[in-house]
Amino acid sequence: MRFEQTFTVRRPPEEVFAFMVEPDNLAKWQTVKTYVTPLTDGPPRLGYRVREGTKVGPRQWDQSSSSPSSSRAGRSASG
Repeated sequence: MRFEQTFTVRRPPEEVFAFMVEPDNLAKWQTVKTYVTPLTDGPPRLGYRVREGTKVGPRQWDQSSSSPSSSRAGRSASG
């Protein structure tokens, strides 16, 4: 399953990326989130892990790629 969303933000890409990957901000732009708990110490980066609660249930998310100027990708698993 793939989800994709496109929107325009009038800020530098690096600033948007930094906001979007910060665990404390995830629920501000992903309204399905009920909680986000970092499982890895330090800042978000390749291999960074979080556990998320969503309105459809909990899941774990592993960051598999990261490019502040263009994209973020990850893998999620239920439970």
